[in-house]
Amino acid sequence: MSAIPLKLLALLFLLYLHTEAAPKRPRPNPNLHTAEDERPESKKLHKDENIGVKDWISKEEYKTQLVGIGGTYGVLRDTASRQGVVESDHFPPKSIYQYSPDPELQKLAETDMPALSMKRRLHREFTTTGAKVYKESLQKTMNTATGELNYNRKFVTKLKEHMANGEYYKVVWLSVEEYRKSLGDKTHRQHNEDTFEKYKAGIYDALKVHVKLGMITEDERTKLRKEFQLDTSRPEDTELRGWANQQVQAKLNHMNQFELKHRQPFVDKESDPKCDMKKAGKTTAAVRRNIKRACREMAEMNLGKRMTKLKSRFSKAVNFLHSRNWRFTM
Repeated sequence: MSAIPLKLLALLFLLYLHTEAAPKRPRPNPNLHTAEDERPESKKLHKDENIGVKDWISKEEYKTQLVGIGGTYGVLRDTASRQGVVESDHFPPKSIYQYSPDPELQKLAETDMPALSMKRRLHREFTTTGAKVYKESLQKTMNTATGELNYNRKFVTKLKEHMANGEYYKVVWLSVEEYRKSLGDKTHRQHNEDTFEKYKAGIYDALKVHVKLGMITEDERTKLRKEFQLDTSRPEDTELRGWANQQVQAKLNHMNQFELKHRQPFVDKESDPKCDMKKAGKTTAAVRRNIKRACREMAEMNLGKRMTKLKSRFSKAVNFLHSRNWRFTM
């Protein structure tokens, strides 16, 4: 044998001895948890200063416990949102605040805007997500259009016009109505896994932010609750959901109450005698035009209510006749 192979064999032998002498590291048992990887105690979830709580929330917990929570966008982004799983929908869309006649809403920070948490796929298919307003008025756009207008753009343009007129209640009402239509049942959208019932409580909670911003009053929030039956179903208040709702309430407690000068009062045709132009008295032409417009739009809203009830009854009848409800007994 030559000298080189002998040296190589000696080196390999020494390497082997070193490996055997080194203490073997035990393989971790997946069923055992050390102090470093234990989940935080329950009480830690309720501390505002706690950092890293979201790291312990699984995707399934996001989908089942942190969907349908209403509050400010900033809080929901930090508590109930996770990339690719759950997102927060601006309610109404953030693109229309700039058209408000009140500077408080024009300069409103995105983190203070009302929002609702929903599953990512549903949010991506929602009416207002990514929709842009038309530059011209909706009526002028419809008159000059050569083809059918995009529904999403029509809807946000309509919201923009009401926002520009200071008709904030109408903006909120249309937004809730769109939630009802798009989340009404699983037939409205191809990938809709949830229904309007699951989001009612979150929508009602988000309306607290609208009250803080001065867009609606507490009485109008109650009116919306009764009209859309937002208090008929509230998910179980689990530990995670309770923690998220506490963060939302903490933010609301620190928000200032806005007083918007250009906010137009809500006109109810059924209870407001001003909708009867004969009883309106002698007023200026501009005031009478505003009354007519408000009452006409209120009539459209009342018609929408009747159509909603009719659709609900029809949907229940169709669902009753569905094969999944058939029961045969021997």
